[in-house]
Amino acid sequence: MSWFSKPLNKGIAIGAGVLVLVVIALIIYGVVTHREPILLEVCWEGSEARYVEGTEVDNGTCEGAEELVWPQSQLPFSVAATKAGSETVLAPGASEREALDSAIRDINQQLGCAALRASADPLSAAMVAHLGEAVDVLPRRVGGRRPSKAPLGWAYHDRANSSSESTLRCHLHVRSNVGSLRGEYLVAHHEILHCLGLAHDQNNPASAIYPFTDDDTMWERMQAARITDADRARLRSLYCR
Repeated sequence: MSWFSKPLNKGIAIGAGVLVLVVIALIIYGVVTHREPILLEVCWEGSEARYVEGTEVDNGTCEGAEELVWPQSQLPFSVAATKAGSETVLAPGASEREALDSAIRDINQQLGCAALRASADPLSAAMVAHLGEAVDVLPRRVGGRRPSKAPLGWAYHDRANSSSESTLRCHLHVRSNVGSLRGEYLVAHHEILHCLGLAHDQNNPASAIYPFTDDDTMWERMQAARITDADRARLRSLYCR
């Protein structure tokens, strides 16, 4: 009598086969339905970006939405900083922008190219960081909507049109109550990635672009500001020429 002819063994074999098929089906389902993090989608109203949330933007519809992609002519993207409130210019290397400079270096290292560079000129910089923003200042907009609760950081884009092409500009803000140098670094890192065009990665807490909160334990949970492989590949294809 063969092993398979025994009823118990036959049941085990059939059960194992069904389990394998279920696992394969789940893998296929995950591959088909999984959507990698994408770039921000925007509509432009004059010079201001209106961020698309599903099919709505600012309580209305958005026609001609496009992914937010920076012109190659602006590479590498200069990042200046000011002290929020007084708008005092903070030169690269200043203690007040230590966390920002660390975020710039880390993002360049993860991308494997110098997509960003520190700047002391906020008037011509592609990105301007407003550091130490007052707690009671609400952002102009976050993802197209004005939040009811002030976040730890936020970013928004605008653009200027010339005869030949459009140039982008991004303002990012970091709160004064973040609580630590590491916290400032994580918020600045997150908002620079928004400036580069990455949308939130809602389903991956290990991602640097996962939506953060003002939970005091967040900094302990986040082991590193890691750009996911999918996001890194997309940014490299755009800005590491």
